[in-house]
Amino acid sequence: MKFNKKLVPIVALFAVLALTASSCEGSTEASKQEASVADDQLLRFLQTQPIPTFEWSQLRQNLIELETAQARTTQTTTFFFNMGIADPISSCASIGFPIAATYQLSNPEKMANPRYRDSAVIPQLEATGVYTADTTGTYVVCTAPSGKAYAQYWEGFVLAVTGPAIWQNGQVVLTGDPTFDFSVGQG
Repeated sequence: MKFNKKLVPIVALFAVLALTASSCEGSTEASKQEASVADDQLLRFLQTQPIPTFEWSQLRQNLIELETAQARTTQTTTFFFNMGIADPISSCASIGFPIAATYQLSNPEKMANPRYRDSAVIPQLEATGVYTADTTGTYVVCTAPSGKAYAQYWEGFVLAVTGPAIWQNGQVVLTGDPTFDFSVGQG
């Protein structure tokens, strides 16, 4: 019997592929079994300890109102703090809520090759021509006494309240009515 040396690498490749495929099937079967056990356990919990349901939720209402206040031109007062110092180093009448410097209007990531569903995800360039990095920075849109708005960037902690306020005896004190109507209870 004549042996063809060119076939050896091809036969070896098929053997490796067959072994790899069989090992994948085993791990897939184990994963399926594990997922089935977890699903069964969750079903038992849901039957014996069902998740409560409610006609109305104050938490949900608060979140709706907070998002509404963020989207509208809500007058606020913002205080700027340095780490380790109790009193703010600055404050300003402001519009809206502090904006994390990492907020973006566009998606910070993109697919390396959109033609493939499982393509790697890579950072996407911002419209400013730079990539966003992690930061503790915050932007606040303050209002000057003239009524003109200006941006203030701060790397420390910020605190904003919906209304005119001052810092007094280590705490924020409202000096006028709140500038947004939050609900208290179902109404």
